[in-house]
Amino acid sequence: CAACHGQEGLGIPQAFPPLARSDFIEKQRARALRAPLEGLKDKIEVNGQTYQGWMPPVTLRDEDLVKVFNYVFSSWGNAYAPTSVAEIAALRLRIVALKAAEFNVTVLSERDKLTKLEADVADALAGREENQKAREAAAAKVEPARREADRLAAAVPGEEAALAKLQAALADLDQSLTPLRLEESAAAAKVEAQTKLVAEAEANLTEFLKRRDADIAAAKAAQSPGGTATPAPPPITSARPPTAKAITGTSQAMASMAARPNGSSREGTTTTEAGGNRRATSSRWPSKRTPSSGKPAGRT
Repeated sequence: CAACHGQEGLGIPQAFPPLARSDFIEKQRARALRAPLEGLKDKIEVNGQTYQGWMPPVTLRDEDLVKVFNYVFSSWGNAYAPTSVAEIAALRLRIVALKAAEFNVTVLSERDKLTKLEADVADALAGREENQKAREAAAAKVEPARREADRLAAAVPGEEAALAKLQAALADLDQSLTPLRLEESAAAAKVEAQTKLVAEAEANLTEFLKRRDADIAAAKAAQSPGGTATPAPPPITSARPPTAKAITGTSQAMASMAARPNGSSREGTTTTEAGGNRRATSSRWPSKRTPSSGKPAGRT
């Protein structure tokens, strides 16, 4: 004991607690007696100071431990009740019982842990079996899909060749359609030009018919009794002259009017056309009478 607690039982401050005048021995007698029996490693407080170290068990017989304790209890100013072999033996039995109980608790705890571990292992094995079944089911589904993928992969070259053939045929067809497109464009241009020409011809024909009607009206007015000669209309100017068919029709119409019986006759009526200008001339017209004498006023 003196190696740690000193010859005078004063101990070493902050390392080993004192045995002289120790309130720990007085207040916690049983714990102080058990220290040499089972060792001490918990935190303790002695005379207001805290100590936490490791005191190993002392390998002495109960009779020798009684002598050591009684020496400490009666030395360095201590006056504590002495101990006995029976008290030390009882403490030793209690320590053994407590250790046995702790062991039993540990065993039970470990047994519970083992039981839980066995249950966990069983669950893991069951889960492993389920996982194996799931893997087999997935493999059964994967295999047909893999075969289908292989079949599709084998069919890809043929489909690519067919696609290339169709693309080549499309290119040939497009090339063969190129002349047709050109002809279509040329035909559309011709149709547009003809449409413009037809529209222009229709406009010229309409203007010509208006002029013709005006000439006929002037001729009728000139042949009527007491009529006056109507000045010729301005010449027709157009981009294109009247057609020969239209001129022939007009000449026939004027000749037919000249042959009608209207109390007078018109001779030498001709229709001339030069450079698109049309006018009617006559070498003989009915005589005019002056309003005052009623005599012929001569020929014009």
